[in-house]
Amino acid sequence: MRPKETNSEPTNSRFAVFCLFMTAFPLSFLVGYHMTWLSPVLPALKIAFNETYKNRYGEYLTEDTWTTLLTLSSSSMIVGAFLSGPFGKVMLRFISTKHLVQLCHVMNLIAVAITALIGGLTWSYESFMMGRLLAGLASGLAYVTIPVTLAETSARKTQAFWQSMFGVSVALSAVVAVSLSHPKVLGSLYRWPIAISMISIPSVAYLVASVRISETPYYLTRNGHKEEAIALLQRLRKDKDSHSMEQELDRIQNEIDLAKKQLGIGQIIKTSQYRNQLFAVFALLANMSLTGITNMFLYMDLIFTDAGVKPEVAPFATIGVFFLQFVVTCFGPKLVMKFGGWKTNVTASSIIIFTHVLFTISQAAKHLAPTSMPYLAIVAVALFLVVWSVGTQLATFALISEITIEPTRATCLSYGTMVLWFSSWICGFLPPYFQLSLKAYRMVPWLVCTIFFLIYTIVFVPETKDKTIEEIQAKFHGKGDKVDNANVPLKTVQM
Repeated sequence: MRPKETNSEPTNSRFAVFCLFMTAFPLSFLVGYHMTWLSPVLPALKIAFNETYKNRYGEYLTEDTWTTLLTLSSSSMIVGAFLSGPFGKVMLRFISTKHLVQLCHVMNLIAVAITALIGGLTWSYESFMMGRLLAGLASGLAYVTIPVTLAETSARKTQAFWQSMFGVSVALSAVVAVSLSHPKVLGSLYRWPIAISMISIPSVAYLVASVRISETPYYLTRNGHKEEAIALLQRLRKDKDSHSMEQELDRIQNEIDLAKKQLGIGQIIKTSQYRNQLFAVFALLANMSLTGITNMFLYMDLIFTDAGVKPEVAPFATIGVFFLQFVVTCFGPKLVMKFGGWKTNVTASSIIIFTHVLFTISQAAKHLAPTSMPYLAIVAVALFLVVWSVGTQLATFALISEITIEPTRATCLSYGTMVLWFSSWICGFLPPYFQLSLKAYRMVPWLVCTIFFLIYTIVFVPETKDKTIEEIQAKFHGKGDKVDNANVPLKTVQM
């Protein structure tokens, strides 16, 4: 009889918890903050940009010009993330994860300085866009760096918890951002630069704390410092037994050796089994954005006011729905663990379709009940955010880790990140134009996308809960070919 390894696996020490928290929380917090702080200050920005435009050209902004400036300002962050995301994997070949996290925070501080100081003092929309672009560059790198750092630092059985910290921190940052950026707090015409300056606090906190934060055991092992890696593992784990530390180091070395066998994009596309994995990752990550979530993050106040909510009430409605999102996100990891990534994702997409239909009904029938339909719109948006947070967001990454294998995972995620940010750009750039052209039916494009990806997931993405790696990979296997299990690590059968 062989004892289960999970019962004897080491757990994180206090030092490890400190390193993990300071890595996960500040960096993911600034990503969510930059995504959501803009919505409440749009009325103030419109006035500021209007004055700048008049001083330059002797006339006020037209609605078309304002719509263009609005979409460029909001989506410039996503453009930055799209440009930098694919380089995260490349940069980790030359610098450590700790140094890359430090670089992200330095970039954030520069972005804040450009946006708050130059943009705030001059009301220059070019400076504003440039600052947002640089914040996006930091965010794109963060999406690559955070999961890698957490996976390389945490004890094996706590990795799911720490990976979920990303979603929880983003949800919390959304609440803080829309609260501080409220027009009566820091979102007024002359105080909005202070609202964006607040996101410099997490970056300063990390840079100060990084003096005590260690490199990861993987980084030391990759660079041939095995003795230092064992010493670090003894600091990161409660179990100080040298034998168990050596066992963990052996596992780390095996993973590093296996990672050297990673397949490139050309090899993946040529093999049907791997190509189908890649397409599934693309579909899952595109679905994360094209459900319409970026639209909600960037334009929530506008969505509510266009839906009939009074302008003075809309910011409070925004704070309310984001607070609800944060609360339920805390319970999301348990839901994914209980039902599995596939069922959670499919169920979430089905409910999101319902929320889009409900919102569209509230707008199309607004003339029939002008006092009650705005509240129906708020309910639809709140339900959407809750379901996306606990379902789509958390289940997607859990599902991707289960349907990919070690030789393909890094490549699929690297290119998948580009799909994610490009989809986010689409979802951030087009909504103001949908509002002008589609009006009550502006959510229909996201409804159509969600239906398409739901069908794709049901037909082409395998159920993973209680399935072996071989069973999962068989779903991606092309007809008439052999399933390539040469690089698939088999599960150990425990007696």
